[in-house]
Amino acid sequence: MSLVVLLLLGGWQISRQNLTASEFVSYAVAVAMLIDPIAHLTDNYNQFKQGEASVDRIFELLALKPLVIETTGAIALPPVTGKVELRNVWFSYPGTAGNGSGPVLKGISFLACPGESVALVGSSGAGKTTLVNLLLRFYDPEAGQVLLDGVDVRAATLESLRRQIGLVPQETILFTGTIAQNIAFGQTHWEADAVEAAAKIANAHQFIVQLPQGYATYVGERGVNLSGGTATALGDRAGSAEKSPDFDFR
Repeated sequence: MSLVVLLLLGGWQISRQNLTASEFVSYAVAVAMLIDPIAHLTDNYNQFKQGEASVDRIFELLALKPLVIETTGAIALPPVTGKVELRNVWFSYPGTAGNGSGPVLKGISFLACPGESVALVGSSGAGKTTLVNLLLRFYDPEAGQVLLDGVDVRAATLESLRRQIGLVPQETILFTGTIAQNIAFGQTHWEADAVEAAAKIANAHQFIVQLPQGYATYVGERGVNLSGGTATALGDRAGSAEKSPDFDFR
């Protein structure tokens, strides 16, 4: 419609001798040359607004202050044997104190010695995951102590504590990339032999080699390219094989 209006207007002006044909052609070419820059400018503005919203969310995340802070003079935890002890531990999640839900953990005490298999059994919301979160210092207890090899986890550096614990989460967590990249996730430099060795330890090697491209098989985010059972199995095994911990708490 704009082009039709432009032609009609140009023809009318030429018929009234207010405009020559060459001038009209020059004007039409100039208008055509402006279309792409205007379209690019509009697209760039839309991308800028999308980026602005994303940056706002990123800065909101960066502005959050961690609830768990490494204590002054924290020590590097030596290689652990796996003795876990909770002494009269009380815990409530932040923000739940005023809603009547009460503490999640109330005076919990138990001892798990190296070599023992300990099962935490209870209904949903009973605090099983909370116990694991306290051991990893994702949260700190309101009262009581969480001890690993007799050392209060609050007295240890976060890096030395968490690098010695292998955690297998409930959800299947797979990232876009190959199976090998998912198993080696978090490693700056890794070798195929090390990835294969980790998969064998996690009992994942046998079904990985049966896939069309083996360890080079591409999996989408959350394993969308795999069947549900395979994605779940791989996610569990990749989570346990990311590190070779001295102590597994499951």
